[in-house]
Amino acid sequence: MDGLPHVILTSHYNLPLFALLLVAWVSPSLATPPLNILDPGNEGLSAFEEESFVGHTDYQIVEHDGTTTLRAAANNSASALYRKIAVDLNRTPLLTWEWKVERLLPANNPQEKAGDDFPARVYVVVQDGFLPWQVKVLSYVWANSEPPAPYWPNPFTERAVMIPLQAGTEHLGQWRREQVNIAEDYQRIFGEPIKEIVGVAIMSDADNGGGQTLAYFGRIRFEVPSARQK
Repeated sequence: MDGLPHVILTSHYNLPLFALLLVAWVSPSLATPPLNILDPGNEGLSAFEEESFVGHTDYQIVEHDGTTTLRAAANNSASALYRKIAVDLNRTPLLTWEWKVERLLPANNPQEKAGDDFPARVYVVVQDGFLPWQVKVLSYVWANSEPPAPYWPNPFTERAVMIPLQAGTEHLGQWRREQVNIAEDYQRIFGEPIKEIVGVAIMSDADNGGGQTLAYFGRIRFEVPSARQK
């Protein structure tokens, strides 16, 4: 992977899971709307690369519920799909996607390392310095149980913040549509304004506490706010 030193790859158990992913980003050219990040029915996974941390989460493009989706199944494993893409948040600050979780993990404390497993995550990566590893991450998750807070620092690194959008069994087995304002969330959590992001990643993992997960992702896209949202 570009920008990922071999020594980091061989030191997984001594470094944070997220830190390994973060140092891989290299700032790409700024993209213009419309911005489909993941479009399972058209591009599939052609724009993504995979990085394995513990084994491989099984990612497949499948037909499910009458539409083409990304199926993600983790079995005591953790690997991420990532896409390097610069997005102008002044133009398209809204990130929208659909996801569904069918299998949760044991309800361990997500603020501890052993509980840092989620059936579905969508990461947004922001470069906050000149060096490749100077990044911060908003990590939107489907939590395994009622979350302890509206958001919390990842137990491996404070440069990543976990934001639960769904939790537990309330909507298990149901498609849920999410829309978040990346610029507003980053300002609210990190206290800094941002103008662009440099990448998006997807992950389902079950390596820290062990177990099996199953989730589906629909289209992921950046959108322009409507007149009512501005």
